[in-house]
Amino acid sequence: MNINEQKEIIEAILFAYGDIVPSKKICEILSIELNQLEIIMRELIEKKEIGQKGILIKKIRDGYQLSTNSEYYDYVRKLFEKNTSKTLSQAAYETLSVVAYNKNVTRAKIEDIRGVSAGSTINTLLDKGFIEEAGRLEAPGRPVIYRTTDDFLRAFNFKSSDDLVPIESFSEQKKENVDV
Repeated sequence: MNINEQKEIIEAILFAYGDIVPSKKICEILSIELNQLEIIMRELIEKKEIGQKGILIKKIRDGYQLSTNSEYYDYVRKLFEKNTSKTLSQAAYETLSVVAYNKNVTRAKIEDIRGVSAGSTINTLLDKGFIEEAGRLEAPGRPVIYRTTDDFLRAFNFKSSDDLVPIESFSEQKKENVDV
């Protein structure tokens, strides 16, 4: 099988699956090594980005997914308008930030950081699919642990949680604003 056939097969796999396909699974299907896949994927991603394509390939965590070009979001959004609700509230953004930066966090920790009750905000984020339950803490009451989801990464255009702005940069910005 030549490289062009491999590219076409990968595109077909990504299209058919519709969600993130782990790199290891693609390698297994094509019987290729991970480094070969990475070369092929770089070429495919570059090809899709040239010429303002409507469909792109995105690397998310350790896998790949077909995705619509964010430039056409307003048009694609109209397809799903009945299923979408208002944008996130300030409280939801704050809660989502706490979960994203703390990786695995309990409701008590979120409320401790924010200083307010977070029950309804957590439910909103769960409903929207931006956070999920990641297990339970081995502590009295066995509180639920929350983490961000792949939908969060897609919605905010991150490849992984490593793409978050380092928290240290916020304190640097605050110092700069005070010095002015």
